[in-house]
Amino acid sequence: MTKHRVSSFQLLRFIRGLGYLFTPLDIVFTLVFTTASVVTFAVLVSGASPSSTVEIETQNGIFVYTLDEDRDMSFEGPVGTTRVYIKDRQVGVKESPGKLKICIKSSPISQSNQWLACLPNRIFIRIVGEEQSNVDAVSF
Repeated sequence: MTKHRVSSFQLLRFIRGLGYLFTPLDIVFTLVFTTASVVTFAVLVSGASPSSTVEIETQNGIFVYTLDEDRDMSFEGPVGTTRVYIKDRQVGVKESPGKLKICIKSSPISQSNQWLACLPNRIFIRIVGEEQSNVDAVSF
């Protein structure tokens, strides 16, 4: 099998030929549509809304933190100490005295209305913020 090489002259001639197929308005429309698509995708993939906060409910009260600042926290419960972290706008559990370690094995949460619970230590973690709709063109 032989490889076909394209010279820069052939490529330039091909690009000039496209000028007859597309008008300047077509090119502008394509650039605007592509930019809008990329921005929309970036906003949807980012996860949590900018105003999201984390509420951590313990036997000692409810503690509220922003997702914008990375931090490690410790909370006392009836069984021992649970260590919670916020990193890259995600919340997870580092350590907990529960026997099965389910809250540690759970994936970090990052979107509004998601929650984690360390039941033996009575610690409940949830993200509160603008509710985001997961409806897209396919499910609509």
